Amino acid sequence: MAAPHIISERPARSVKRPTVDNPMGYCDGWAFGVALPAFFDALDITFRERQYEVTYSDGAIEKEFRQEWCTSSPPAYSFEAGDTFHCPHPAPGPWGEQIKEIDHSIQIIATSADKKEVTITAIHRRSGQRETVTVTQADLVHILQYGWAK
Repeated sequence: MAAPHIISERPARSVKRPTVDNPMGYCDGWAFGVALPAFFDALDITFRERQYEVTYSDGAIEKEFRQEWCTSSPPAYSFEAGDTFHCPHPAPGPWGEQIKEIDHSIQIIATSADKKEVTITAIHRRSGQRETVTVTQADLVHILQYGWAK
């Protein structure tokens, strides 16, 4: 699976916003549907002004300012109890039809006092198996990006 477009390991690196190619506004290439802009705050994505130096062919250098979607390094993820994600993310329609297409669901059931860890329940919809584990916020993002490997 391709690397997602919105998580960066570099400080204040620009991120790719959802485009017309992704009208539902989900994180492109992620295993679980993470709706944007609903989870911008949880993913530590903000709209910031960035300064660039532009060098012209005559050697002149000017400063240019641009507004960009960015995340800090390391990202300060902040998912909360009640956040729920499905794999694959459901297409528009009645929930009764959507749930037939979902293989896995993850729901955050608790967040640690320092907000660094979350307790999640992972559900395999077809078998009905459930597993509850505590993971870091960064581990949760990895699961959302690449899938539940249990």
